[in-house]
Amino acid sequence: MVIGACATKPVSAPPSPAVPSASRPAGGDFLRGQAIQLKRPSVVYALPSAKSKAVADVETGTMLLLVDTSPRKTWLFVQDEDGHRGWVPAKFTDFRWESPRAEDKTTAAATEDLEESNDVREVVEESSRGRAQGSVLETGVRKSFSDPHGDWAWMALYTRYLWQNGPLSFGLQGGYDGYLGGQRGGSALPLRLKVRNFDPQRGVAFLVDAGAFFMRHPSEGWSTGVALGMGSSVVYSSGFTHGLRLGLDFVPGTRFGLEWNLGWSF
Repeated sequence: MVIGACATKPVSAPPSPAVPSASRPAGGDFLRGQAIQLKRPSVVYALPSAKSKAVADVETGTMLLLVDTSPRKTWLFVQDEDGHRGWVPAKFTDFRWESPRAEDKTTAAATEDLEESNDVREVVEESSRGRAQGSVLETGVRKSFSDPHGDWAWMALYTRYLWQNGPLSFGLQGGYDGYLGGQRGGSALPLRLKVRNFDPQRGVAFLVDAGAFFMRHPSEGWSTGVALGMGSSVVYSSGFTHGLRLGLDFVPGTRFGLEWNLGWSF
């Protein structure tokens, strides 16, 4: 199995010299560096949640190294023989852990969703600070109101997120708008600062942006303006996205626009 490339193949347990020295984390009973085996086929996830991005598939019998567990031991952070890592459900493996306070099956089943939610939150809070590594490539259409240059425009947009703090990501977006018809026609080049608040459990992002745009008219040349916007986007585990944006542009005159976008997050 190669987690980073979504390839699947059973792998044998890594040789003992490659296994890091075992250590027990504070408050835990599991042994880091121990080999665990998949009892059934499973998906490897980017976060300890079945709603997060899937990064690989693994087959029954695959041997992996245990690197860490979620706070409630319902998810395992594992590593393959090539050093690739991800999360798998503990119940799909031969991993066993006895809680100091035993819970009956009814109570455990009733709290499983809550535990997963807490696991995701704690992992995200701990690991999602610093340099973000995400890009979004989008295309879409915009319907403008009170715009003499054209009621409709086609757009191509690229966003690069540069910094992340918890669920908030900060990035830059650039693109091209081409007017479809209208009295004067023309095109525009938007440049925006974007802030994204992403909920990985629901796969929904809320976005705000501010920036400038540069418009070119066949008969009038170039002009500049200021733009503000807000919207939301749905992000699927496959990377596909779609969303809406409401924008307000300040040019010689003011225009309001509604955008609908399809994209790919990578």
